[in-house]
Amino acid sequence: MTEGSVLQFVLQEYGYVGGIIIAVIVGIVKSPDPLKAIGKLFNWAKIHRPGKYNTPQEILLSKLDYWLNFKIMNIKMDDPGRQLLFRDILQLKFLQFREYIEISSSGINESMSGQELYHVIVESFNETVDAYEQEAISRGIPEIVMVKYGEWQLRSYEFTLRAAEMICLSHSYGSNFSRMQAVISLVNAMMELTVAEAEKTLTDLNGELTGTVYKGVTCG
Repeated sequence: MTEGSVLQFVLQEYGYVGGIIIAVIVGIVKSPDPLKAIGKLFNWAKIHRPGKYNTPQEILLSKLDYWLNFKIMNIKMDDPGRQLLFRDILQLKFLQFREYIEISSSGINESMSGQELYHVIVESFNETVDAYEQEAISRGIPEIVMVKYGEWQLRSYEFTLRAAEMICLSHSYGSNFSRMQAVISLVNAMMELTVAEAEKTLTDLNGELTGTVYKGVTCG
């Protein structure tokens, strides 16, 4: 059984936490100091033991950690330049949205009205998108890539925020905590589209990126 098939089996049976553990084990095998690496693994496993993730927020944060620590760096594309762009775009976006989940959740309390809750969610969401796009351009990702990527993402952003407004104003939820967890489930679904949107962007910019140099690598 190959490493890939083992990882696929673990992900299916044990989720993203299991996938991360497998990735760490592979790193241990290649480590110059396996005993030290094993010690770190046990400490990590105590914190991230299976069954710990119960809420949508915990599940999404676990998923984002998996993407950031393993999945993104292993994404392959035929063109090295586009692959580098692809990985960096995803890395920056996932980092920013992990902060969004943590910050927006901490700003929620039960005394807020549904409209106030929605305002906090939208304000934090827009700040996150702006910060991610500005950071990407400041790091040298071509502006044309970010503009096109923004166009691809716009529909999923709009859908997420419209659905979030319905949740915040609904009386079907017993608390703002429950409303926020429902919104986070929406963000989870939105993040699943991120990879496809990034890939479409780089494909759509086929001719416009040819010859572009990014981090010393020329896009074909």
